[in-house]
Parts: sequence; structure tokens; C-alpha cells
Amino acid sequence: MEVETPPSSISPNLQENLQSHSIENESASVDMPPDTASYQRRHELYLENTMLINIDTDGEYIYWSGGEENCCIWRRPLQGERQESKAELVAYTLYKDVEPKDIYGPLSVDHGAIAEISIEEDWLVFRDTKYASLYSPFFLRALNLRTGVEKIIESDQRPGAGDPIFALDGSRVVFARLTEREDGTCDADSILVVYDLETDERQELDRVCPDDNYMWNFTSGIDISDNFVVAIQMFSDAQGSEKKIVLFNLENGESRIISGENKFSSGPAISGKWAAWKVYPDDGDVGPGNGLGTPDYTVLMNLETGEIREIHHTYGMDEPLLENGRWLYWDDRSEDPWLTAYDLNSGDVYTITVQAPGWYKGHWKIRGNTIAWYVWNAVQPDQEYLRWKTGADPSLLIRDENRPSQ
Repeated sequence: MEVETPPSSISPNLQENLQSHSIENESASVDMPPDTASYQRRHELYLENTMLINIDTDGEYIYWSGGEENCCIWRRPLQGERQESKAELVAYTLYKDVEPKDIYGPLSVDHGAIAEISIEEDWLVFRDTKYASLYSPFFLRALNLRTGVEKIIESDQRPGAGDPIFALDGSRVVFARLTEREDGTCDADSILVVYDLETDERQELDRVCPDDNYMWNFTSGIDISDNFVVAIQMFSDAQGSEKKIVLFNLENGESRIISGENKFSSGPAISGKWAAWKVYPDDGDVGPGNGLGTPDYTVLMNLETGEIREIHHTYGMDEPLLENGRWLYWDDRSEDPWLTAYDLNSGDVYTITVQAPGWYKGHWKIRGNTIAWYVWNAVQPDQEYLRWKTGADPSLLIRDENRPSQ
């Protein structure tokens, strides 16, 4: 489905929404000596009561979504001074005048929620749900940032529909979800699909009834790069509740399990010749160690050579992320004040200190020549900042604030 809309008017109530939204759209840059290269400048955007959900960039703008209302996607130029800092509304939820629903407690919002944004080339893809819950009516939407053309990739308006997990590479989107079987012989089919935004071609990689079989994880852990897709195959309790990482070759149609004998693997990422995923202890007792469970770790696999590396990192790191076939990094929930990235080309490890005592770090992103991260104050919840550095290779951007090597 295509919707022709001018690039500057994605929402019919664009100006009204811009004027009424509560985000503070002021920006500042940390003062640097006059002779400091421009890429060393740390840009900062103050966000009031936002609790940022997602960050991405197309090389010209930084995009984000989140907030108590979580209705929108916003963007601001990566470069620019305070007078140029007003944020632009890019997309607004299609769910208007929603009856508030108790999910994890009373919700006061009267509209849908946008989350999980991803940008590749000209395309912005995002999930738009009626309620901020796992099972909700949804639209999986795509917006061409150059032409303003919008497409609905997938939608399900049943009250208990499961909104899909997705990943984007170029113009191809891969997603997994549960869908109703028309003949009623299965409660719901688990499907894994690749959709081409340029041709509208839809390729179903698998469709299975999970009742006495496996299913494709539709809440986390899916990725696509070039002609490869990785996804999590989950087995029923009767079959051991195992989670396997499966690699699909879109050129020859072959698929294979790459996570070996590990019973519980999750969060696969793929970029270029590399795939990565998290491994959890077989007994399910994950923890920091020293008598408190067994730490998880990350596996890195070279798809060309089959080489396997195990990376044992600080407890509290999320599932791995890969960028440009070169950078391996994690959203980090540990108490460490820094974020860590591995340069897979050089083998170097980089860290950037992003928080002071009393602050928490959230999502961060390495994309092209930009790094961006989100921090908030534990004592004063209204103190939230989206920060970024841009204009140079990430090894320079991160190294500027590098702590001593371990």
C-alpha cells in the first residue's frame, strides 16, 4: 500500500503537533578550544520527560522516538548551532483518539505508540502500535525520506495481534510475526518474511505452526545484511525450550543453524562478513558470576571462514549490534560509565565515557561518521539528553573521550 504525501507534511496535523508537543527542542554544544577539530564537538539535545526509545541517523539528521506519549518520530540536523535547533516532526502515529487501556498500570495516553525506528539509504521503517504492549494492533510502516512516499509493509488490526520484530538493509525489510491461519487448523502461524520496498516483492522464508514445533522469535533478534538473514528459532517447552540462531542465504535459499550446541542463544546481528549473538548458560541461571549465576557472553562468527570468537564482557551488556561490517558494540546496562566498541578490522577496542555518577546511559548508535547516545539523571528524571558527535571516522569520535586501555 502506498500513500503519496509531500515530504514536509507526513502528518495532516503537522503544525499543530509541532506546536503542542512537550519536547524541549533546544540544543547546545560543549565548548571546545578554538583549534579543536569540528568533529570533536559534542552536540547535545535536551529532552524533557522523554525516556528515549530509539536513535538513528541518515548522515544529515539525527532521528529519535520516545516519550511518555511516544507518538512521534523527530529529527534535527547533525550539524548546526542553537538557532538552527528546532526539531522537525517526521512521522506521527496512525492511531488517533485511542481509548486508554491498562497494560502495566493505567495509561493516560489517547493515541498509539511508535518504536523501533531504522534508517537505510532513503528509507525510514518503524513500528506503529495501538497500545504500548506486546500484543497490539499494529502497522509496520516505511517512509521514503527523499520522496515522502509512505508504505504499509504489514498490518494486523486484531485486538490480540502480535506486532513484529524487523530489521532493514537497503530497501529490504525482514520481519517475524504471528499471523492468523485462515482455515483454523492452527492457533497462529509463525512467519518469517523479506519485503523489498522498491519492488514490493514479498518473500516468505518460512511459515510454521508452532503448536508442536518451533516458532520465529517476534520480540527480539532478527537482522539482514546483503543476501543473508539471521533469526531466532524458538522451540516449545516439550522440545527443551531451546533458542537457536538460523542463517538464511537469500541467493540459494539454504538455511542452517550457526549457534552450534548452545541451547540458549539470542539477539543475532549481521553485517558484511560478520554475525554475532549472545549465549546464555544452558541451565538458564544467568548472572554476574561469583556464586550469582553464570555470565552470558557474545559469539562473533566470520561467515566467510567460519572462524568463531568468544567475547567475554561486563555483565549487563545487551544483545550485540553490528555496523558497516566493522563495528561490534552493545547497549550497556552495566554500572560502568563508558560504552565499548570493537573495531573488527583492526582488533582495537574503544571506549567512550558517557555518564557521571547519578546518571544512567541508554541506547546508543554507531552509524556512518556519527555516534549518538542517550543519558538521564537518576535523581532528576526530567534531566535527559541526546548527545552525539559527527563528521569523522568513529575511531576518532570515540577515541576523543577514550579512557585508558584495559
